[in-house]
Amino acid sequence: MIHCAHCLSLNKNKPWVADIESFWQFWISMKQGVISKYGVKKILLSKNCKKIMPWTETIKKDVQKIFPEIKDKLEVVPPAVTFTEFEKKKSKKVTLLYSSRYFWIKGGLVALESLRRIKKKFDINIIFISHVPENLKREYSEINILEIVSQEKLKELYKEADIFFYPSFIDTFGFSLLEAMSYGLPVVTVNTGGTTNCKEIIEDKKTGFVIDFPYYKDNEIYTKCYFIGREEEKLINQLVKKTSLLIENKKLRKKMAKNCMKEIKSGKFSIRKRNRKLKKIYQEALK
Repeated sequence: MIHCAHCLSLNKNKPWVADIESFWQFWISMKQGVISKYGVKKILLSKNCKKIMPWTETIKKDVQKIFPEIKDKLEVVPPAVTFTEFEKKKSKKVTLLYSSRYFWIKGGLVALESLRRIKKKFDINIIFISHVPENLKREYSEINILEIVSQEKLKELYKEADIFFYPSFIDTFGFSLLEAMSYGLPVVTVNTGGTTNCKEIIEDKKTGFVIDFPYYKDNEIYTKCYFIGREEEKLINQLVKKTSLLIENKKLRKKMAKNCMKEIKSGKFSIRKRNRKLKKIYQEALK
């Protein structure tokens, strides 16, 4: 049997299943249109295609809207990350961590401004990892800004942090959220038209805070992320407010941290739970 990751199979001799991060995966090797849609539908309806596995219910709905004919082949199977026992690095100060390769579309400007205002309120540590333009490095010099670090270094920084601050405007899923949760970091994030899966990853008030920000639609995300306007000011105020709650309330932070690790160790993002689902799907596919 074949398990496709981020692709579909043309194999005519063996059964196959496919992981689907987002509906755009169907159009990677061909433009979305009537002809390409017909071609993809033909592949999905083939007898060897046994299961299409969207990562979230939101993605499942997107796929079903495009291809209602395959609804019986759709089953949500969330991805998982490994939980490794670790020793938290102790500090007298609360540490906030932001990390992303893509500064602008991951809410980098809003993040910097929010963190500057938070730092004025509290004596905290801030670790900001991204490709930040030089002019902004100078403007926000009070924030510890690092260039992109190795995965090993990032793991060490997760151990130092207490809160993962991630007001991203666009994410097809959000693996960084899972990574942060695996280190017991409550997450402060944003639900936009480009991060529609985040509410299935972060449970508001349980594993972090999710702030609704419906003002960006479709490609507006790519044009509005470069400045702070009236709506962005409202978002910054909410980000400061929610993050302040976590900084001030150690008990709440610890409770959320436990909830985060539980989701990774034994919850819906655990390796064990994913493997159980996959085993069942594989067995059915091979009948």
